[in-house]
Amino acid sequence: MAKSSVFVTSLALIHLKESFDWYESQQTSLGEKFRFEVRECIDRLTTKSVDYQAYYKSIRKVELKQFPYHLYYKREPERIVILALFHIKRNPSEIRRLLKQ
Repeated sequence: MAKSSVFVTSLALIHLKESFDWYESQQTSLGEKFRFEVRECIDRLTTKSVDYQAYYKSIRKVELKQFPYHLYYKREPERIVILALFHIKRNPSEIRRLLKQ
Protein backbone atom coordinates (compact mmCIF):
# COMPACT_ATOMS: atom_id res chain seq x y z
CA MET A 1 0.00 0.00 0.00
CA ALA A 2 1.37 3.42 -0.96
CA LYS A 3 1.89 6.05 1.69
CA SER A 4 -0.68 8.87 1.57
CA SER A 5 0.43 12.48 1.36
CA VAL A 6 -0.38 14.75 4.30
CA PHE A 7 -1.66 18.32 4.46
CA VAL A 8 -1.60 20.07 7.85
CA THR A 9 -4.00 22.98 8.27
CA SER A 10 -2.92 26.26 9.82
CA LEU A 11 -5.21 25.55 12.80
CA ALA A 12 -3.43 22.25 13.44
CA LEU A 13 -0.02 23.93 13.14
CA ILE A 14 -1.04 26.57 15.69
CA HIS A 15 -2.24 23.88 18.13
CA LEU A 16 0.93 21.90 17.64
CA LYS A 17 3.15 24.92 18.32
CA GLU A 18 1.16 26.01 21.39
CA SER A 19 1.24 22.49 22.84
CA PHE A 20 4.93 22.07 22.03
CA ASP A 21 5.75 25.39 23.71
CA TRP A 22 3.75 24.48 26.82
CA TYR A 23 5.44 21.08 27.18
CA GLU A 24 8.89 22.61 26.64
CA SER A 25 8.14 25.16 29.39
CA GLN A 26 7.30 22.28 31.74
CA GLN A 27 10.40 20.20 31.09
CA THR A 28 13.32 20.39 28.67
CA SER A 29 12.85 18.00 25.73
CA LEU A 30 9.23 17.18 26.66
CA GLY A 31 8.03 19.31 23.75
CA GLU A 32 10.28 17.30 21.43
CA LYS A 33 8.78 14.06 22.77
CA PHE A 34 5.31 15.48 22.14
CA ARG A 35 6.20 16.51 18.58
CA PHE A 36 7.77 13.09 17.93
CA GLU A 37 4.61 11.33 19.08
CA VAL A 38 2.44 13.52 16.85
CA ARG A 39 4.75 12.66 13.91
CA GLU A 40 4.46 8.93 14.69
CA CYS A 41 0.67 9.24 14.83
CA ILE A 42 0.60 10.95 11.43
CA ASP A 43 2.92 8.29 10.02
CA ARG A 44 0.51 5.57 11.20
CA LEU A 45 -2.34 7.39 9.47
CA THR A 46 -0.46 7.50 6.18
CA THR A 47 0.26 3.78 6.12
CA LYS A 48 -2.82 2.29 7.78
CA SER A 49 -5.71 1.37 5.51
CA VAL A 50 -8.26 1.34 8.37
CA ASP A 51 -9.50 4.61 9.81
CA TYR A 52 -9.80 5.51 13.46
CA GLN A 53 -12.91 6.50 15.40
CA ALA A 54 -15.50 8.59 13.55
CA TYR A 55 -16.04 11.94 15.24
CA TYR A 56 -18.23 14.22 13.13
CA LYS A 57 -19.30 13.66 9.53
CA SER A 58 -16.11 12.70 7.64
CA ILE A 59 -13.84 13.83 10.50
CA ARG A 60 -12.06 11.16 12.51
CA LYS A 61 -9.91 11.30 15.60
CA VAL A 62 -7.04 9.34 16.99
CA GLU A 63 -5.70 9.58 20.54
CA LEU A 64 -2.00 10.07 21.12
CA LYS A 65 -0.46 7.29 23.18
CA GLN A 66 1.53 9.25 25.77
CA PHE A 67 -0.09 12.68 25.77
CA PRO A 68 -3.75 13.59 26.46
CA TYR A 69 -4.54 14.83 22.95
CA HIS A 70 -6.70 13.84 20.02
CA LEU A 71 -5.56 14.42 16.47
CA TYR A 72 -8.50 15.24 14.16
CA TYR A 73 -8.22 14.43 10.49
CA LYS A 74 -10.10 13.52 7.36
CA ARG A 75 -9.09 11.24 4.55
CA GLU A 76 -9.41 12.59 1.02
CA PRO A 77 -8.83 10.55 -2.15
CA GLU A 78 -5.21 11.65 -2.56
CA ARG A 79 -4.22 12.83 0.90
CA ILE A 80 -4.87 12.98 4.62
CA VAL A 81 -5.77 16.39 6.01
CA ILE A 82 -4.75 17.05 9.61
CA LEU A 83 -7.41 19.45 10.89
CA ALA A 84 -6.58 20.05 14.54
CA LEU A 85 -4.93 18.80 17.69
CA PHE A 86 -6.96 19.22 20.89
CA HIS A 87 -6.46 18.29 24.53
CA ILE A 88 -8.90 15.50 25.43
CA LYS A 89 -10.49 17.64 28.18
CA ARG A 90 -11.41 20.42 25.76
CA ASN A 91 -15.10 21.25 25.38
CA PRO A 92 -16.53 19.06 22.55
CA SER A 93 -18.85 21.83 21.34
CA GLU A 94 -15.87 24.17 20.95
CA ILE A 95 -14.01 21.50 19.00
CA ARG A 96 -16.96 21.00 16.62
CA ARG A 97 -17.33 24.76 16.15
CA LEU A 98 -13.67 25.10 15.22
CA LEU A 99 -13.73 22.07 12.92
CA LYS A 100 -16.76 23.39 11.03
CA GLN A 101 -14.83 26.49 9.92
